Amino acid sequence: ADFGTYFHKAIEEVFDGKPPPEDLIPFIKPVLNWKSEKNLDFIEREKVMVSTKYGFAGTIDIVAQSPKGVKMICDYKTKKTHPKYPITAFKEQILQVAAYAILYWGETAVQNKEVYGANLFVSSTEPGRFEVVGYKPDQILEAWETFKAICVVWRKIKDFDPRIL
Repeated sequence: ADFGTYFHKAIEEVFDGKPPPEDLIPFIKPVLNWKSEKNLDFIEREKVMVSTKYGFAGTIDIVAQSPKGVKMICDYKTKKTHPKYPITAFKEQILQVAAYAILYWGETAVQNKEVYGANLFVSSTEPGRFEVVGYKPDQILEAWETFKAICVVWRKIKDFDPRIL
């Protein structure tokens, strides 16, 4: 968790024009190369958003758009990795990306399958290892439907509805 917080803060500062800490250059450089290779425009970073309709909030790491106007939500994940094993996302990580997609791009855009998503994995144990787990619009839509159902269950179990405060 400490590495994740350190990395997150440092990469945001790099995008704000500050030099990276020397010890993080091998971790940050692959992310910068990926952004450049994909020619992505980072429209928003660290964007705090709230859904009063569904009763949740979050901080979106990256709202991006391609040169052709493709809409994206990207979320950094730092992870301890081993060279023998592939980096895979936990099943719930797409749910977060989908929730962020409706927060920023709107539920209609998700329902119309206009939004892509990605978890940007940065290895904390293998400097330079960076992998993207991407999600297509139909996956984002399915994850959004699951997230909505989980919200309903969570409110019932907790006997708490943040929309009614």
